[in-house]
Amino acid sequence: MIRHSLNHYSQFCDTINVLDNQSTDDTLAIIKAEYPHVNVISFNSEGTFNDNIHAFIKNTCWKRSKADWVIVADMDELLYYHTNNTNGLRARLSEVLHHNTIYNFLPIVTGYNMFSETFPGYDQQITDQVKHGVPNENFNKQIIFSPQHIKETNFGPGAHACNIKFIDEPILGN
Repeated sequence: MIRHSLNHYSQFCDTINVLDNQSTDDTLAIIKAEYPHVNVISFNSEGTFNDNIHAFIKNTCWKRSKADWVIVADMDELLYYHTNNTNGLRARLSEVLHHNTIYNFLPIVTGYNMFSETFPGYDQQITDQVKHGVPNENFNKQIIFSPQHIKETNFGPGAHACNIKFIDEPILGN
């Protein structure tokens, strides 16, 4: 999935950081050879999957960001906005920033369980190949937000739930 994720996010993200827990597969070699613009940040989970370490990282990795938007996603989570515009998600996020509502800090995310009969190839975007999905509220993860307005994300295990704390209370309305 690393190639699909990095191909997807490279379309519209200015900076991509991959957090690596000392993986033993070819992930780091793939990133180094094919995605030299991607930063790798290693951490030690002592060879185990530890939800507490992952939640801590997801709750803190974005804190110094000066970006308009931060996406905190696992490799199998692709943020997508359907449009005919080739710069669809980037354009939509730029537009959202100009609204005076909570959505200019925290866009709504609807999750889908996507499926395909074959594993998509790397010659084109995964979103151009996989066209079937079923809405699944377990995947409605708040993986995108404006870091300039968020004090804490408070992600729980798997980042399926969060308790956003704003720096200032957002203005609700139009």
